[in-house]
Amino acid sequence: MEPSPAATPVPVTFDVAVVGGGVVGIACGLELARRGAQVLVLERDRVGRGCSHGNAGWITPSLAAPIADPSLLSKSLVWLLDPESPLYIQPRLDPALFRWLVGFLLACRRDRFERNAAALVQLCRARLELWDELARRSPESFAFERRGILEVFEQPEALEASRAGIERLTSRGVRAVLWSADEVRQREPAVVGRQAGGWFYPDDAHCEPYAAVRALAAEAVRAGVRVAEETEVYGAALDRTGPRRLVTTRGVVAADTVVVAAGSWSPQVGRALGLRIPVLGGKG
Repeated sequence: MEPSPAATPVPVTFDVAVVGGGVVGIACGLELARRGAQVLVLERDRVGRGCSHGNAGWITPSLAAPIADPSLLSKSLVWLLDPESPLYIQPRLDPALFRWLVGFLLACRRDRFERNAAALVQLCRARLELWDELARRSPESFAFERRGILEVFEQPEALEASRAGIERLTSRGVRAVLWSADEVRQREPAVVGRQAGGWFYPDDAHCEPYAAVRALAAEAVRAGVRVAEETEVYGAALDRTGPRRLVTTRGVVAADTVVVAAGSWSPQVGRALGLRIPVLGGKG
């Protein structure tokens, strides 16, 4: 994405300000620009250098189930307090943490889980096609490959226990193919050690995440999005009769609409806008 947006003057007024230059913020800005809005993305660091930079780059409808899964409730609660777990939040006396945990427990109700899971699968399948389209037309390569992902199980008991979740996935249209241990060894010789078999998800894809966000940002700039890097929002002046005024490290800007997509910093930005956003940073 050239030239560096950090050197670009911030306009005074615009239709939409997007706070956060990760994959979500950039995608929001691009879609809004395509719909005719004048958009400015404000990023406190550099585009794509937060969570969008340090992840696996998986684009996986197979992993679209919410973390608030009633069948994994006891395990999830243990994970929240285990520093070595894939989902860890440092325990502390914090009303925001208590509210989040209550919300997590409420989201574990079966009806909410099923509704959220169906929505996430639909969203993941749509984004898979959108990333595929971007990879085909973008001059910036981000190593997008649609070759599927294999989930391998060491223990037969674990493989058998996975069947219920697989049935829920396939009922929502996600394809899953059972591979025996011999098929795993033959088709994926890099897998060594004990194995009982695995599930192959042929529709899943992967990419280089930082390059993907930069390619998406370049697409957004071509669509007319203005991007201001190294521009932090630390205050706001709300006027119900006019545009919202954001106080940034590069001056005051105004927007009719503000989109908050700042990841774990969203609650801080939300407070400046008079909002309470139930987001906590965690390991995972």
